[in-house]
Amino acid sequence: MTRTILNLVAFQAGWLACVLGAANGVPWIGALAALAAVGLHLALAADAAAEIRLIAIALALGIVFDSALLATGWVSYPSGVLSTYVAPYWILALWALFATTLNGCMSWIKRSLLL
Repeated sequence: MTRTILNLVAFQAGWLACVLGAANGVPWIGALAALAAVGLHLALAADAAAEIRLIAIALALGIVFDSALLATGWVSYPSGVLSTYVAPYWILALWALFATTLNGCMSWIKRSLLL
């Protein structure tokens, strides 16, 4: 239970840092906070290799999905965009951060056949 709560708090703190950092023109702060939370998660994970694979898959999906939205003009980002066709790094950090919740505070989703 303690790891679940820690995972939830780390995710929320990383998410907030990413959003506020990007909104205030300092997206690197949020990305750094998210990466710290990912590092903490990996340090505490029972199977870090499996978690790294899950994070890599989430990053790949995030790059494709959010970059497609950016390239088609469906979304625009306030800061952190290094290329007009690739999602900003702070968004990609959010994808990695989200992946840490799948076996953490959101592991209950795996029990639902509908999700």
